[in-house]
Amino acid sequence: MKKFKIAVIGGGPVGLYTSIILANKGHKITVFEKNTWPKDKVCGQGIMPSGVELLEEIGIDCSVHGHNFQGIKYIDHNNQLSGKLKTKAFGIRRINLSKALYKAASKLENISLTQNQRINNLEQLTDFDYIFACDGLHSTMQKLAMNKTSRKAPYRMGARLHCQIKPWSDNVEVYWNKGVEAYVTPVDSSLIEIAFLWYQDLFSIGPSPKEKLLDQFPILKNKTQNATFQNDFKAYGPFTHHSKKIQKNNIFFLGDAYKFLDGITGEGLSLGFKSSKLIADNLEKPLWFCKFKIILLYSNYQLWVYLALKLSRFPRLRGAIFSILKRYPLIFSNVLKINDLNLK
Repeated sequence: MKKFKIAVIGGGPVGLYTSIILANKGHKITVFEKNTWPKDKVCGQGIMPSGVELLEEIGIDCSVHGHNFQGIKYIDHNNQLSGKLKTKAFGIRRINLSKALYKAASKLENISLTQNQRINNLEQLTDFDYIFACDGLHSTMQKLAMNKTSRKAPYRMGARLHCQIKPWSDNVEVYWNKGVEAYVTPVDSSLIEIAFLWYQDLFSIGPSPKEKLLDQFPILKNKTQNATFQNDFKAYGPFTHHSKKIQKNNIFFLGDAYKFLDGITGEGLSLGFKSSKLIADNLEKPLWFCKFKIILLYSNYQLWVYLALKLSRFPRLRGAIFSILKRYPLIFSNVLKINDLNLK
């Protein structure tokens, strides 16, 4: 098997995971991170079963770093809908996942980890056989490779905070109001993350954003009224761009650098891991079928995201769908399983 010299741009979870699986195949890897480790990120902090499985394959024990959850529960005022996942899933603080992946990557002699190293032009990367762009939603590599395209409006925004409280549920809970959602993920035995997503044209956070966002969800606000909130509220977005292609010349685009999709947990990570593994496993073969599988994975997930966003904008439609699915609970559980599709 031929060994390649490979650059990984971006040292987030997808970038570090990619560097590890490529290094395990004997390639020589250099990771360029523009900031420092460990890395934090504003996102949902759940990892779906397929993502957990891929992390375990490289020696990351999610049970050590996070908190198990069993399913997804949607809450629309007093209307609720829940479904179970096929196997174990975990909520993990992104900074803890970053530490675990960095530690694993540091143990491999054929990975060079460089921080405070920004890539400003493609000439810096001419010595590499392949480049894996894992540099996130606002990817510099998209611009440098002229692989950037605009999403259609209306645009979405996100924010997150952590709350010091014992998780009251073994589900990720999704609270809905018109144009805005709150995603509650248990991340350890005494901590939850609350991530918010909203449409810019339907909701404006203005001053005191944390309070205004919580005010949209009285049930959630009541559950957390006696808890201590950490001083880590951060907003993120708007989500305006994605890559035109998975591959441009010798550059592969992975994770949010390829395509950001709203998620019910941290599904973006699982999609990034799966895409990375498909490419790494087939690097010396014709890649058209591999790329087709990745497009299929994203298209499958994008379908469910599209439906969920429609429900976010139209409360009456949401209520009708809830009523139907509550009569047939297995349908929603099967939707969750299909949503977490894996194509090996």
